[in-house]
Amino acid sequence: MRSYKPVRYDMGGFDERVHPEVQAMHREVQWFINDVVNKVRPRRWLSLLGASGIGKTHLAEAARDALFKERPSLPIQFWKWQKVVSMLRSGDWAFVEYLVKEVYVLILDDIGAENTTPPILSALNRVVDGRLGKWTMLTSNLLPVHIGEHLDARIASRLYRGNNVVCQVENAPDYCFERYRRREGKE
Repeated sequence: MRSYKPVRYDMGGFDERVHPEVQAMHREVQWFINDVVNKVRPRRWLSLLGASGIGKTHLAEAARDALFKERPSLPIQFWKWQKVVSMLRSGDWAFVEYLVKEVYVLILDDIGAENTTPPILSALNRVVDGRLGKWTMLTSNLLPVHIGEHLDARIASRLYRGNNVVCQVENAPDYCFERYRRREGKE
């Protein structure tokens, strides 16, 4: 039970009415922002998982923007995991420790979309282990069972630790494609 009245934040024009599972994802992002702003403990993760085009990245970016607006002094970082992987492959391994230790709210977009090698997987495991108990939002096109199969079962397990919330969107259509179909009259 939360001891504050939640505020509804602007999600950058995101249309949550698209699908019931997407509505649930939108609602959890709103709670995540409210909990960070109100410094609710324990700190938790929010994982947005599902196919391309359902709005995971859009919501993650909107959450970042809302948090910047509400708490401009907090160290909030939004990173596409592929960009982090590129930095690691260039030799910037210290960046992993920065993400673990220096960032108050970390939003990692699209984990599992890269070609994973043992060193990259080790870095992701370090980030995941090091961020337990810290405000973290993850997005992925992989569902938890696939994260366990394609990445590491330990990562999939961490998604469910403590008060962490996992939003799995399994049946929503690709919003971008649906918008195109409506625009072209192909419904």
